[in-house]
Amino acid sequence: MAEILGAPEGAVLEALAGAGQVFLDPADGEWKTTDDYLSGNVKAKLKQAVLSGSTYQRNIDALEQVHRRTCHRRHRAGLPGRCGFRPLTSRRSSSRSWNLMTARWGYSAEPAPGR
Repeated sequence: MAEILGAPEGAVLEALAGAGQVFLDPADGEWKTTDDYLSGNVKAKLKQAVLSGSTYQRNIDALEQVHRRTCHRRHRAGLPGRCGFRPLTSRRSSSRSWNLMTARWGYSAEPAPGR
């Protein structure tokens, strides 16, 4: 791309990063497109970016935003196991019910029969 534009590679990468089109991945030091970097295991990528220091603050901000949106969607869908929901153990059975007062799904976990 730098060759096509007739500009130095560093300037092109800086412009793409400033526009939010690419991110420097602290895991491998490679530039990744936004779609590639902000998908997959966002939680692991966020942890890596935080551990890599303030140089990756732009990565941290973007990953936190994606993580919040994902958690919000999972929470609204009533899916357990992520974002504040405790996973149910094999010793418990659960039931899901719609609460008319709060207009939300509710869960109750009770010991499995015979335990």
